[in-house]
Amino acid sequence: MTSPLPVQDQPDLDCRPLYRTLAASVCVITGRGESGPVGMTASSVTAVSLAPPLLAVTLAPTSPTLGALRKTGQFVVNVLADDQRALSARFGGGRPGWARFSGISLPVAEPPRLADALAHALCSVEWERCCGDRVLVIGRVRRSEVSDRTPLLWHRSGYHALRPLPSGALG
Repeated sequence: MTSPLPVQDQPDLDCRPLYRTLAASVCVITGRGESGPVGMTASSVTAVSLAPPLLAVTLAPTSPTLGALRKTGQFVVNVLADDQRALSARFGGGRPGWARFSGISLPVAEPPRLADALAHALCSVEWERCCGDRVLVIGRVRRSEVSDRTPLLWHRSGYHALRPLPSGALG
């Protein structure tokens, strides 16, 4: 067995070009804040485990959505469909929390979920930890719903749609 290569910290290393190559589904994380619903767009959501069913989400430490998750102990991961770019942009920042939900029909649910999303996962907070400039939250999936639509993807700082490759194309 070979020994691992030594790791040298490079505090000024900019990994943004690397991270932009990581294609991901676009999600909106929603919760219930003190003054109403809160939500934010996230592409840093990943499946962690099937048994128990766990999802990982990363949020900024100053995020109102993180505050709501901490207070209520639950959140919803809303996976967006490829025709929901405007919804992603709405929750992407720049607007106050109440304006993000303006005109959106919310089903009677705690925490709120986006009715027309491709999929929903109601999660309870299992664990959280500060990781660099983000907070990693592990949520246990309590309930989920999935439709057969196609997901909206984020790759190289832009939106993309999933397209199947031709059968047998392995090159």
